[in-house]
Amino acid sequence: MSLKKKIIQFLVLKQVQGSPAHLAEIHRSISEGIKEDDLSPNRSRTYVYKTIKEMDEQGWISHHQEGRKKIFSLCHTGRMVLDDFRERYIPLLTSIEKAVKQMILNVTSKEFHDVPWTLSEEEKRYLSKILNVKSFIRWYILHQLLEKKNAMPENSIGK
Repeated sequence: MSLKKKIIQFLVLKQVQGSPAHLAEIHRSISEGIKEDDLSPNRSRTYVYKTIKEMDEQGWISHHQEGRKKIFSLCHTGRMVLDDFRERYIPLLTSIEKAVKQMILNVTSKEFHDVPWTLSEEEKRYLSKILNVKSFIRWYILHQLLEKKNAMPENSIGK
């Protein structure tokens, strides 16, 4: 299963955990919640609806009709899946957050700061999926060039 689908599933389960919600409400919540996030998955209406249908078929969520609207609720199996997501990914995301903070510190500081911990193989795989290494390297090189340019005296630029 793709990382994109796992993220959508987690967001759907989280949405219906508190109170039942209809299809359009779930999609709107997911779309608005991650609108500004370039790392988040495609959240097209069709993709989200298809994912919700699969989750309903798997017994993670259930629905009942209210007029023309399908109202979805979290099932016991879905609660277990949500708990598993939290147990598996919250520590992983916390480690990744530490790694990113360490990278920022290393890039922006004049001195090198050694990392007092290591990432597991699963954390490394997950990080490589969400981090665009080429963009990071491009940003780092531009940052270094800009720092060198700013450190140079005005009259030496262009010589």
